[in-house]
Amino acid sequence: MVSSILTNNGAMTALQSLKATQKNLLDTQNRISTGLKVGTAKDNAATWAVATSMRGDIANFKQVSENLSVSSGVVKTASTGTEQIASLISKIREQVTSVQDGVKNAATVQATIDEYVGQIEGIIGSSSYKGVNLINNSKSGNTQVLASVNADGDKLNPAYISIASQNLTMEAGGALEGLSRLTVDRAKDSYSYAPATGVAVSDKVSFTFKLNGVEKLASFTAATTSASDLMTGLKDAINAQAGAGNAFADIDVNGKLVVNAEMATDVVTFDGETALAKVSGSLTLGAATNNAPPAPKYSYGLTAAPAAGDVYSFNFKVDGQDKVATYTALTGESRSDVLTGLKNAINYAAGTGNEVASVDPNTGKLVVDAALGGSAIEFDGATALSKVNSTAGTGTPSLNGLYVYSAVTGTASANDTLSLSVTLNGSTQTLTTGPLAAGVTADAALGNLASQLNTLANGAVATVSSGVLTIDTSKSAGGVLLTMGGLAADITASGGFTVSGTAPTNTDATTLTGNLNRQNFDFNTTNAVNDVVSFSFKLNGADKVAKVTVEAGETHADVMTKLANAINAEAGSTVASVKGASGSEVLSVAGSNTANTGVEYTAASAISVQTHDETAVAADKKTPTTSTDYKELLGRLKTIESAVLAAGAAFGAAQTRIDLQKDFMDKLVDTLTSGVGALVDADMSEEAARLQALQVQEQLGTQALSIANQAPQSILSLFRG
Repeated sequence: MVSSILTNNGAMTALQSLKATQKNLLDTQNRISTGLKVGTAKDNAATWAVATSMRGDIANFKQVSENLSVSSGVVKTASTGTEQIASLISKIREQVTSVQDGVKNAATVQATIDEYVGQIEGIIGSSSYKGVNLINNSKSGNTQVLASVNADGDKLNPAYISIASQNLTMEAGGALEGLSRLTVDRAKDSYSYAPATGVAVSDKVSFTFKLNGVEKLASFTAATTSASDLMTGLKDAINAQAGAGNAFADIDVNGKLVVNAEMATDVVTFDGETALAKVSGSLTLGAATNNAPPAPKYSYGLTAAPAAGDVYSFNFKVDGQDKVATYTALTGESRSDVLTGLKNAINYAAGTGNEVASVDPNTGKLVVDAALGGSAIEFDGATALSKVNSTAGTGTPSLNGLYVYSAVTGTASANDTLSLSVTLNGSTQTLTTGPLAAGVTADAALGNLASQLNTLANGAVATVSSGVLTIDTSKSAGGVLLTMGGLAADITASGGFTVSGTAPTNTDATTLTGNLNRQNFDFNTTNAVNDVVSFSFKLNGADKVAKVTVEAGETHADVMTKLANAINAEAGSTVASVKGASGSEVLSVAGSNTANTGVEYTAASAISVQTHDETAVAADKKTPTTSTDYKELLGRLKTIESAVLAAGAAFGAAQTRIDLQKDFMDKLVDTLTSGVGALVDADMSEEAARLQALQVQEQLGTQALSIANQAPQSILSLFRG
């Protein structure tokens, strides 16, 4: 190895080693001081790029989480307000129901309702979070809440949670609009007014009402003698006092003043009987006409103790459909027992939600209050309840079937005639064919008679075969009643015709007992309203009953027509019709000639009539529970409640989703933070061990460099003497 004073290879090697050690020591100290093994791009460019991007995502997700916290507060505020509104609406419904007892003062109850409505208005206005109100219609459409920012390659796509804003206001179009006009204090009043006497100039009238609880007075002085001008002037004065949007007075086609509280936007109340008054003058006002009378309310008692088998019925309508509730008294039952049974029958017939009948615990009387029905309940209080008595029809059935006439033989001589007597709609007529030409056969002559009869009877009632004329009276149609029974004379002929026998033969009468065949019936010539007329028969051996109820204004013919239709419906074919002249109509029913086949009946007992004895019941009209339509109020509150509950459910669902998303974002931030740490965080245990090793290496390197630097001194010793 060459010794040189210019080049100290050992020192250079030691120096390089020391520099490397110091560099590694510096890096280690940086990692320990920062805690990062990749702190800058030069540490690890790829790892630094990934970590920096993830740190950006983490920061963004943290901000999204903070946004969700704010959004959760907004929705929570709206949800809380909605829940409180729903609770108050339930309280309002309780108040509306409470006034139906007929005892509580409607004005007092209305005052409580108004307080609840005012509280709801306050909740709507205050359900705001940092100026954002989701229930007062201040925000249109849906509110978009940022839920996340999703990476798709080099693109970032925002994801949103949509929250539907709700219009839970009492303004026009708001879900709670109906609350602004909700009242139990005569809100549905509608009355008509007109003067009873002539109007004089200067006659003055006034109308008093309340608008949202504030009393108003409208008046008008006649400038002419026209009643129409007076009423029109008062109408304008009333609407002016009511203000914009509350015009509730009008003039009908008869010139009468019509005042309808429902036409107003705000709550209008008035006493229909006393609101219109004469202030001065000579005119006399007519009686007020109630255009919206309250639903009927009646109580009923029995005038006599019931006997076993007594039948009581209550006739009424539900949404326009006829209903009949009946109860039959059992042995030993008292008046109270029967009325309780009727109560149950009425409520059952009325259907769920229409429990209008009850028994007064104090008087034991049956009380029927139409206002309590969820549907439209109607009944004539004075006649609805009665005792039912069953009687047989008073008409006499008459046999009316197949008639076979004795044979006609021979041929006609010139100018011969052939005649037949029939009864059509109670009038006897003689049908004649001829004068005939010589040589006309018996069948041809009889065929002419048959053709005439078929035309008059509106049906194919007569047929001819081998000189025999057969007439089936049941086939007459178009209301024509054809009868043949009781005719003593046979077919009359002249000239060349010969008629055998003296009278027609009724084959139905000769082959049957007279009970199961074609019959004509008439029954009670007059029937009272609610009487039930029935026809009992068998159809292929099975018992059938056709029933109809007599309604107001129906004639005897109307009732028979209804019964014929009912019989045909039960029989499944047209077997019954109404025939005869106007005022003398009969019910015609075609029966079978074979037992247990088709329609069969016993003529003497087929018809029965149930009459109604209203004297067995004492009806007492009661004061309606309220003049307000309880059904309409409940329907309005139900609609409002449904809208509020739907809004509350929507807010609740949105809040749940926001809270779930926030929880997810927080966990995602933690996961990503851990991921970044795994990429760039320094292992402090490893770094501590490396630091100690590098410190030792540095000390050794320094000492080695020092030794190496002493090498040139040994070269000087070569030159000493």
